Amino acid sequence: MRRSMMTMFAGTALLLAAGACKPKERDLPICPSMVAAERASEADTQTLPVDVWYSVLVRNFNRMAMEPPDEPRECSGRPIAVTWPENLKDDPRAAARPLDKRRLTDADVTFTQGEDGALLVWARIQDLGNGDALGPVALVRWVERGLEVRGIGSVQAPAQRARLRLEPLGEDAKVLVVESETCPKEQGTNKPCSREAQLLPLVEQRFVSAPMIEDGVDIGPARFLLSDHFELTLKDGWIRRYDLVRMLKFEKGVPIVDETIRSKDCDPKNTATPCEERIDAAEKRPLVFKDGVFIAPRSAWTRTRLENMTQVPAGD
Repeated sequence: MRRSMMTMFAGTALLLAAGACKPKERDLPICPSMVAAERASEADTQTLPVDVWYSVLVRNFNRMAMEPPDEPRECSGRPIAVTWPENLKDDPRAAARPLDKRRLTDADVTFTQGEDGALLVWARIQDLGNGDALGPVALVRWVERGLEVRGIGSVQAPAQRARLRLEPLGEDAKVLVVESETCPKEQGTNKPCSREAQLLPLVEQRFVSAPMIEDGVDIGPARFLLSDHFELTLKDGWIRRYDLVRMLKFEKGVPIVDETIRSKDCDPKNTATPCEERIDAAEKRPLVFKDGVFIAPRSAWTRTRLENMTQVPAGD
């Protein structure tokens, strides 16, 4: 799909919306961007070059340099930014520094075909030092005259291998699921890529970075690792490794985090001795969306780490 999205159409003039559209009705596009012709080839083939996609989603985007402006705003006029709570200001994700600008390419845009001809688009405009990227995410539809933006927001998430999908939330709402990866930059490292999932409810045509309250504590945007691990040195010198595997499912409009924790104890002095393996926990946690936040009980993974804080870490 991506290659077809980038197909160039010579001679087609595009008319982008000059200002933010403030619809009085919910079924109007939030910031419509139309091709100039009454029925242009882009509307027929549903394809646009990557520089045009950026121009549609980012105000005052420099198509020649393929760079956003210094203070980028998405097509409705709001800043492209994610706000973190004060208690997480030192979190590596919140404190990640922006890297220098670079020329953006088609590899910085992710497309996913949705239901009823809708298209989900995440256009990354800013690299961050922790492996995240920041950029507008949009729900768009093709109509006879061109392209309509039916949902818009900002996403900060790991930049690699992104996948987008819409899921039901409650009885009549939708939530965007963003899955993507952070991969080690060091050459020759044995560390695997780390995959995350993030939930962004679609509220009045805006994808919002909803906080997640876990066991009464605000842990920031509703994003979580789909796999993780840590190791401990036990008193007898054996090494215990805990491994987490999560899956995100939806049951009757409720996100469910299916979480399994396995552990194995190994004797580092006798590698011929088989490791002792077991399942430590298996649970399903519902994430209840209420009053703009996701509410969840404390995860088994959090409990496992807290219970083992008195042990000596063996290193990740």
